Amino acid sequence: MTPSGLLSKQGLLARIAAKPPLIEGAIDIATQVQPNGVDLTLRDVSRYEDAGLIDFSNAKRALPKLAPLTYSANGELHLKSGAYLVTFNEIVNLPLDLAALGRTRSSLLRCGAALHTAVWDAGYSGRSQSLLVVYNEAGVTLTRDARIMQLVFYTLETATAEGYRGAYQAENIGAAKEIYLLRSKEEAGAALKQTFITSPSLTEEGFLHGSATVEQCLAVANRKYAKVKELVAMVVETSKLTSKLQYDKAKDGQLYPHIYGPLNREAVVEVRDVRQDGSGKFVAIV
Repeated sequence: MTPSGLLSKQGLLARIAAKPPLIEGAIDIATQVQPNGVDLTLRDVSRYEDAGLIDFSNAKRALPKLAPLTYSANGELHLKSGAYLVTFNEIVNLPLDLAALGRTRSSLLRCGAALHTAVWDAGYSGRSQSLLVVYNEAGVTLTRDARIMQLVFYTLETATAEGYRGAYQAENIGAAKEIYLLRSKEEAGAALKQTFITSPSLTEEGFLHGSATVEQCLAVANRKYAKVKELVAMVVETSKLTSKLQYDKAKDGQLYPHIYGPLNREAVVEVRDVRQDGSGKFVAIV
């Protein structure tokens, strides 16, 4: 068990240098990394246009319609008092041993506006959004890429067995540049000798199963491939695919990449081992 605590600047920089990086898409990471957190910057602002609906099971959940706002020619937005949804520039990739909390930067608070945020769960990956409320009756002006929130990261006492699996996984980042297809080492070796790679799921379900992130891939490996001793992940470069790639929501609420057709061999750019720990749990892709 690892003592939990707040990551320092040194710990943040080490995690940002990892693969996948803790934060990607920053404007200037040297400026944005603070002694105890990372500043997130403003990408987009939208105004709420109608009401939302929240229930217990999320079966009836409905998010309100949004109207994107346009920056002026000099890259500014003047916001009147009220509620807005903001989207950040940065993509956050949380490993299974970290969670995060967001706090409004003090300068924004002093202008009479505040961000209201949820918890960034371990295993989450995406370009996040938060509620911005302008309390100042005179409003507030924000520039594109303004630093408006500081995200602070906490280590967990133990890494969670399963990370975030909600509807907002991979939000606002579009298709991943690389996806992962799991196979036994023997199956992968045989498949890579073919011009086009198939599997029983292509006939039975109409697509090949993939994973969008390392964390997602490891979770699938532990659920479905626990008895496979030599497991590998075929790394697929999505820009090279000749068959349709589509992200579909599974029963667990996550979006998974599915290839609707055979996988052309040239799209497989690497094969990596999926490593197990002493207990047999898959813990890393190397």
